[in-house]
Amino acid sequence: MKTWHRYLIRILAAGMVTWQAAAQTDGTATFSVTTVTDGGTYSPRNVFAVWVTDAQTNFVKTLLCRAASQERWLIQWNGDSGGNKVDGITGATRTSHGPVSVTWNARNSAGSLVPDGTYRIFVEFTERNGQGPFTSAVSFVKGTSPVSLTPPNLPRFTSMSLTYTPLTSPPEIQAIGYRAVTEGDVLSFEVTASPTGGDPVTLTASNLPAGASFYPTNSAGMFVWPAAAPLGVYTSRFYAEDKDGVAVAEAILHVRAPGSAAFGAAFGSPVILSDPPSDPNTPGDNIDVDESGGFAVTTDQGGFGDFGRVYVNADDSYLYLSGEGSVMAGDNNGMILFLGINTLADDRLNLWGASGSPNALGYLSNVRFAAPMDVAIVLGDEYGDANFPNFNLGDGYNYGQGVYRLGASGFIEVAGVRLAQFDGAGFTACITGNDDADRLTDRWECAIPWSELQAPLGLDSITDLSLCGVFANSSVLTSNRYLSANVLASESVFHDGTDGLSNPGFGAMTLTPLVIEPRGGKDVAVTGVSPDTAGAGGVVRLWVTVTNRQNAPVSFELSANNLSGGAAPAPVSVSNLPPASSRDVELTWDTASLGPGSYPLAVSAGPVPGEVYTADNTREHTVLLRVPLHDMAVRSASAPQRVAPGDDVTVEVEVGNGGDFEETCSVTLHDADTGTFLASSGQVTIPPLSSAMTSLVWSTGTTAPGGYSIRGTAGPVPGDAV
Repeated sequence: MKTWHRYLIRILAAGMVTWQAAAQTDGTATFSVTTVTDGGTYSPRNVFAVWVTDAQTNFVKTLLCRAASQERWLIQWNGDSGGNKVDGITGATRTSHGPVSVTWNARNSAGSLVPDGTYRIFVEFTERNGQGPFTSAVSFVKGTSPVSLTPPNLPRFTSMSLTYTPLTSPPEIQAIGYRAVTEGDVLSFEVTASPTGGDPVTLTASNLPAGASFYPTNSAGMFVWPAAAPLGVYTSRFYAEDKDGVAVAEAILHVRAPGSAAFGAAFGSPVILSDPPSDPNTPGDNIDVDESGGFAVTTDQGGFGDFGRVYVNADDSYLYLSGEGSVMAGDNNGMILFLGINTLADDRLNLWGASGSPNALGYLSNVRFAAPMDVAIVLGDEYGDANFPNFNLGDGYNYGQGVYRLGASGFIEVAGVRLAQFDGAGFTACITGNDDADRLTDRWECAIPWSELQAPLGLDSITDLSLCGVFANSSVLTSNRYLSANVLASESVFHDGTDGLSNPGFGAMTLTPLVIEPRGGKDVAVTGVSPDTAGAGGVVRLWVTVTNRQNAPVSFELSANNLSGGAAPAPVSVSNLPPASSRDVELTWDTASLGPGSYPLAVSAGPVPGEVYTADNTREHTVLLRVPLHDMAVRSASAPQRVAPGDDVTVEVEVGNGGDFEETCSVTLHDADTGTFLASSGQVTIPPLSSAMTSLVWSTGTTAPGGYSIRGTAGPVPGDAV
């Protein structure tokens, strides 16, 4: 298809070449002046006005009028404005001379933004019942460039200055962030933008999931997904655009299974959870964490306690940890779990005897971590269901419970935490001391807000978790706390100072934490397929966006199945897709044996070894094969706003090939009114469904000043009939 774009280029008599696009740059101009008496009858009292005209002295707006009933003597202002004070600042007659400052908002008296161009600011005053001094104080160009002027002093107008600041910032768009929905349910939310400088705003969206729609109305719009499916995590983008640029907001859309509470995270179990089991526990902060997401277990256990199984789960608001089968035995009276999250900046590796409460941490003199830990979850001897501000309870050895950030000199309680311990049967929450002789048996639960973990997108903000823990006891010196040899970690290294039961005393223990990979550490997804239409009978290029949603590079095979039978795209191998990244991969599809029609394809990535959550590995996409066509188009063009007389005008043109064949053509520029040839590019070769940039140079030479409408043409190419 041969298409053309029309541009108006004006060569001014002043010698500048300008795109005539009726630009309307928003901005503000501030003008200051000091008036000096001319000895009038009523001096120093005076009436005074400041107003704006265009370059031809056509009235634009009154900025200030201090005259009250005597404004008839502002003869120049009345002549220009007709006494128009609409939207101007008015006031009584001035009682003296001195400095005055006014600001113009680049609008006329009707409140409309005026076109770019030359504007004049006038000043007038009089101290008598007759004409007084007036001047066109300053003339400046309102456009995209700032202006700063200091006009010379005049006998009655001194200390004049003008500064013009263009407002060329794009609109602001409200952040959207993470949105979750149950599969099959409706997901909807509003997208809003704030205009800057009164510029009209256009909202658009891209990469919407299949079945979702976006309904924009100026600076507000509504995203609606009537039946969110299939399971997976999708990323859509929303754009707010005005003449100054584009602002972007990204939405992460998480479709979960019906009834699910969270993703299981522990040890890479990425399954979508089923409904939480029925549980009669109701006291306190019982959370009923679903335990189907995998678990971590204690290593190197002995007779001093058992962590049992530790589960890690998540939903939109909280990171959940829970334990089942937990037992403290012997002289142990505190169980402390340490949590590390790779998005936190805590690099403290050692906890050397920090003073103060809680005792459970303050007396763990010599704990060292092989990797940074960020949070300590303290589960006490007998207490539960509260965060106790004072951990020196009872006889001084009870530890209570709480969740704390690990600091260089102390421990800060994490806000918004829900934490509960349950007694030996596992059905009644501990709410007072001495509730249970079995001492922290069977079950505990903890919920930590994502906002407190610097993870605003929840599980999607992190790439891995680390977990380890120790038991504390008082078996040797009752005035100090010691660590048992039972640890929840992948490795523990004891240094000197252990007692006869291998309990590290004043020596040191180094813990290497277990690494818990969210969603299995392996999760590849097909997140986009294009095009929607292509020419039948030839080789079609399919572009597939594949995404690695986890924390390790992956390699896999990308394939597509023709669900209607017949020829299918050839598979390709994808190697070393980095973590948390996407890549566009080309599949070639020989359609020589296929006629025009709709062909549903199932495009699949992987699965990769160890991947459990595979619901997002396959994406269905229908391609309409039509009769092949040739289609060339001029998609966009740009040129400098100004050039000197006789200089060259460089026009950058984007040429698109929307057809099904590789095309070669040139681009030409002509005067649209006279047909006069202006410029031509070299030959441009463009593959199907692609575009290329080319430069054309119009030498204005002896071209007379004036406005010129030019036409750009791509092609024609054989067969381009549209």
